[in-house]
Amino acid sequence: MHLRPKQMEIPVDNESYPMKKRKQSNPESMVEVQPLLPSHFTIFSSRRTSPLCAFAASILFIYICGISFYLWSSNFACRLRNLGDSTPIPLSKQAFDVEQKGRYIVIKNYIRSAIRVDEKNTMTFATAAIFTDLSHLPEICGRWKGPMSVSVYAPGSDFKTALKKIFSLRLANSCIHQNVTWHLYFDIEFSPSWDQFKSPEEEAELVSPTSTTYDVWAKGTFKSHGHLPFPANVGRNVAIKESRTEYILASDLHYYPSINIIPRFLQLLKYQGPTGNRVYVLPVFKMAGYGKPPETKSELVQMTAEGNIVLHTGTLDCTQCNIFPNARKWLEVRSPDETLSVYYVSREKEEFESWQPYYISTRDIPLFDEDQIKEGKFDRKLQLFELCLQHYEFHILDNAFLVQVQEVAETAKDVNILENFVRHNNEAREKKIEDLLCRYGSDTGCSI
Repeated sequence: MHLRPKQMEIPVDNESYPMKKRKQSNPESMVEVQPLLPSHFTIFSSRRTSPLCAFAASILFIYICGISFYLWSSNFACRLRNLGDSTPIPLSKQAFDVEQKGRYIVIKNYIRSAIRVDEKNTMTFATAAIFTDLSHLPEICGRWKGPMSVSVYAPGSDFKTALKKIFSLRLANSCIHQNVTWHLYFDIEFSPSWDQFKSPEEEAELVSPTSTTYDVWAKGTFKSHGHLPFPANVGRNVAIKESRTEYILASDLHYYPSINIIPRFLQLLKYQGPTGNRVYVLPVFKMAGYGKPPETKSELVQMTAEGNIVLHTGTLDCTQCNIFPNARKWLEVRSPDETLSVYYVSREKEEFESWQPYYISTRDIPLFDEDQIKEGKFDRKLQLFELCLQHYEFHILDNAFLVQVQEVAETAKDVNILENFVRHNNEAREKKIEDLLCRYGSDTGCSI
């Protein structure tokens, strides 16, 4: 005869159940207490679940635990825990190089474009500027629609100001954020504190405010107040060499390109084959006043007839620099705006004497002379002289062009300082010409 254990009676109480009733239990009676949940609520009850299903559920449970542990111990879990943190991820974690070039320090690829460059199916707009020129960038980027390599000369307090301007442009304009890679350079004696080099955001004081070494000028720039020259050729060479595409357009930010140049130019290359020693010139025009520059040749011709566009004869330092061969006839040649071809090939040495064109070239083209400075005049001339010595052909495009817009006027420099800059360029140019003639020979027909 089997004896059934005596059941413990649980008294009924109208008050909330059951915590205060447990105080009446002792260790001996607890073994006789019925479970709080009926047996049919058991997770792996044999009456409800087969052994195979129980085994599968166990495996699933172990798998979920393993994944949870992995996520918790990985960087992904750390990022999930920090979703509420507003501190930006430092861009300095991306690769950039610091290099000394003469009296200048260059930070190459300091802030990279968000989109990886398709090296074979596009080309790069390469330029050098000071931060006051960057207001032109949104319009140029929208027209170019491709990678851009921009070097910004930013000595002293201009460095921090330039970074703030760059971040402002990146936040406000998706084209700039996606396509523009930035390089910054400055004089060694007016450089940031390199013993405690920071990320771009920290240098721009976007993370935490820090004191600046140099005064921030209410008007003008550190460059203008210090009467510093603009070493544009240093920045141009950096922008060209750090480009990732085979072809580049080396230009300035106050020259707006016509639209859809990249796809039409790449199509032109398919018909022409290997380029050899040749460059592709974009004729230069100038806005007669303010307004929206033309985007196509049809608009250019119409605005020229209305007097809103003029044939750009040159700049303040070179009155004949932008007059290209057969310029008047170029306006008369009409072809569909979606096409691109070569209008004229310049091989005559005499045409290079005063001409300083802007052109598309391969990235391995002879670089600009870095001893030449912008304010000293004719700072691009030595490169063109070397192209002539190497027998380059200048292929003028018929349906692509540049339009110069109004430049941002810098604080006027002292006349004596400007004369010193011109004297510096002339002396450095004469020395470089001698070196080039020794290398290529003096009987070339090229002049400068």
